[in-house]
Amino acid sequence: MKGFIVDSTCGKLAKWLRLMGVDIIYVNDQSTSKIELLALKTGRTIITRSGKLKKEEGIKTILLRTEHLIEQIDELDKTIGLKDKIKPFKRCPKCNTILTEVKKEEIKDRVPPFVFKTQKRFSQCPKCGKVYWQGTHYKNIKKRIKTILLSLTVLLSIIPGCMRRMFYKTTRSGVPLVRVLVQNDIDSFFITSKDIIYGSSKQKDFSIGKLDTFYITSNSVLHFPVSFESKGNSPIILNGISYPGRIVVYRDSLFDVVNIVDMETYLKGVVPQEIGFRPYGELEAVKAQAVAARTYAIKHLNLEEKPHYDLKATVADQVYRPEQKTDSVSIKAVDDTYGEVITYKGKPIEAKYSSTCGGFTSDVTDNWGKTPVAYLKTVRDAPPFTKVEENAFCRASPLFQWEKRYTKEEFYRMLKRNIMEINAVSTDSSIGNIKMFITEINPRSKRVITFKVITDKNQFLFKGLSIRKVLRENDKLLYSNFFNIKQQNDSIIINGRGAGHGCGMCQWGAIGMARIGYSYIEILKHYYRKTKIEKVY
Repeated sequence: MKGFIVDSTCGKLAKWLRLMGVDIIYVNDQSTSKIELLALKTGRTIITRSGKLKKEEGIKTILLRTEHLIEQIDELDKTIGLKDKIKPFKRCPKCNTILTEVKKEEIKDRVPPFVFKTQKRFSQCPKCGKVYWQGTHYKNIKKRIKTILLSLTVLLSIIPGCMRRMFYKTTRSGVPLVRVLVQNDIDSFFITSKDIIYGSSKQKDFSIGKLDTFYITSNSVLHFPVSFESKGNSPIILNGISYPGRIVVYRDSLFDVVNIVDMETYLKGVVPQEIGFRPYGELEAVKAQAVAARTYAIKHLNLEEKPHYDLKATVADQVYRPEQKTDSVSIKAVDDTYGEVITYKGKPIEAKYSSTCGGFTSDVTDNWGKTPVAYLKTVRDAPPFTKVEENAFCRASPLFQWEKRYTKEEFYRMLKRNIMEINAVSTDSSIGNIKMFITEINPRSKRVITFKVITDKNQFLFKGLSIRKVLRENDKLLYSNFFNIKQQNDSIIINGRGAGHGCGMCQWGAIGMARIGYSYIEILKHYYRKTKIEKVY
C-alpha cells in the first residue's frame, strides 16, 4: 500500500498515525477536489469522516464512522490490518519523512546542553532538519501509544502459519469486552448505585451521587448514546436489575440498554443460566459449557449487522442474568477454563448447543440450510458398542423421551392456526381442509427435516426450525424435530425425543458424560469433531 491521505475531519488521527510510523499526508483543506487529485496522483488511500468525497474510479477511500481516536484506529485496524504497519517514532511528525539516526556529535549545536549531556541516541528528519530524542515527551507519547494499542485486540491465529484474525476491544489485561443487549425498546429507565456513577454523552459529562436515582423518559433532552460507569466496585442498578461493568443507553424512538462487560464476568452470568446449577461432581460438564459459551460469544463479537451490541441476553443468543446469584461450580468452571475456546482450522467455531439430543445430535443442515459444517455433523451420543435407547449420555434428561396426544379436531385446529400465523393468511378458509401431512426424515440424525401439509386447496411446506413452530401449542414450540407422528383412530400422537435444535453439544449429554468420568475436553471433542481447545488470551 502506498500510504494514506488524511483530511481535516481526522486531524488528531493523522498526528497519532504519524507518531506510530504510518505513512500519512495530512491535508488541512476543505477542498475535496484537491484531496481527490492528490489521491489520483500518488495512489494513496484517503481516510476521512466526510461523505462529500466522490466515488471515482482509481480513488480508494476509507470512510470512518466515529470521531473518537481509539474507535477510529479500531476501524482502520479492521479494514487494513493497521497493527502490521505500526513502527513508532520512525517518521517525522511534522513532515512525514522517515527519520535517520545521527551521531551525537553532529547535532551538538542543535539541542539544549542538558539534552546533549543526558541523551545517547538522536534521530533527525533529513527534510525539515528537526532533531528528536527519547526524553520525557517521547516517553509520554510511547505510553499513550501503548494505551491505544491495548484498547484494541488483534487476535492472531492460534495455529502457526494461518493469518486469520479477529478484531475486538479488550480490557487492559487482554480480556475481550462483550456488548450485551440487556433491555430493549423501553420507554423510560431509572439508574442508581451504591457508588458514584459517572455519566457521559457527546453533549456533556455529569455524575450521579451515591444512592441517588437518575430517571429518564423518552422526552429527555440528553444527547444519546449515554454511557454510565460506577466509580467503585458496586454494580449499576438499572430498572431494578444490577449490572457489572459499564452501561450504554441508545435511543431511537425507545431506549436500548447495552451492558459492556469483560468476557469472563459475562460468562459467570451465562453459564448457570444455560446449564443450570450443577453439583461439583458434574464440574467437567460445566467447564464444557463455559468453553462453548465463550467460543459462541467470541464468534459473535463486532458483527456488522448488530452495530451497537454483540449479543442478546436471551435464548436468541445466550441467557445472561448477572443479577441472579451464581454458584461456586460455575465460577470455578469459568476460572479453570480462562481464555479457552474451541477452534477448527485456526478459527473459533460456531459453538451451537442445546438441552437434549435424544441419543443423536442433529446435523447443522437439518435446521440451517444446505451448507455442511465439518464439526456440526450428527454424533451418536452413547458409549461405543451400546444401545442408544438404553445408554445415551443424555438419558437422564426429563425430555429424553416425550409424547403429545391430541384429538384429530384439536390437532387440525392447532395446525391451521399456526399455518395462518406463519404464512400471514387471514382466514382458515383460504387454507382449506387438511387432507394429510408428510414428513421427510434424515436417516442419520433421525430428525424431521421437512413437514408438508396437504389440503384440498393448497400445500404448505415447512423446513428446519419452522417445523417446531407449525406444531407448537400456543406459544410453546414442539420440543424438538426428533419425532414421529401417527394417527390412531380419532387421535394424533407425536412421539419424540430431546429438546432444542439438537445441534452441537448436548447439555444433558455433557452432564451424563461428566458423571461417568469424561473430562471437559473429551466432552467437547465428542460433540465438536475435528476441533481443538485453544487458549487465546
